Amino acid sequence: MDFEVIDGVSLDREWIKWLSYVPEFKKERLDMLNNKMVKDVSLEELKEIRKYKKQIRALELLEKYNNEEISKEEQLKVYYFLRYVDIMEFMLSNLSFDEVLSARDKIRYYSEYAYSELKSEINKLKEDYDNLSMVDSYLLHELSIIYNKKNNLDNKVVKK
Repeated sequence: MDFEVIDGVSLDREWIKWLSYVPEFKKERLDMLNNKMVKDVSLEELKEIRKYKKQIRALELLEKYNNEEISKEEQLKVYYFLRYVDIMEFMLSNLSFDEVLSARDKIRYYSEYAYSELKSEINKLKEDYDNLSMVDSYLLHELSIIYNKKNNLDNKVVKK
């Protein structure tokens, strides 16, 4: 199973970073759920716990995949997780409202950059990807999409 690379940052690397990150508001929520008596947990809360456990399992399997220690059955589990969980939605669900607003402002700003300037900014962010804040990691993902769209548009214009 090969992972798509969005301008240099592979999708598995992005997923590992995002699945490894648990924001404070989610930690508090998980602590609250873990402290509840089983008989007091609602169906929705059970679904939430199950969803979180699937995310932990996906992280474990992705890390195993990177070490080339994964079975075909485990590869299939990773495939289905990646196929049915949208990384953009996942990223946004792990950012606070203020972080999303901050990222959106930066995206608007950088989206006005010329193709070469945008490429340069993406390269700067990629250089230290593992140490980027989650907001900047999200920003890099969005800018890579914008860059690829501009690149495809430029290629179509040149071909005509």
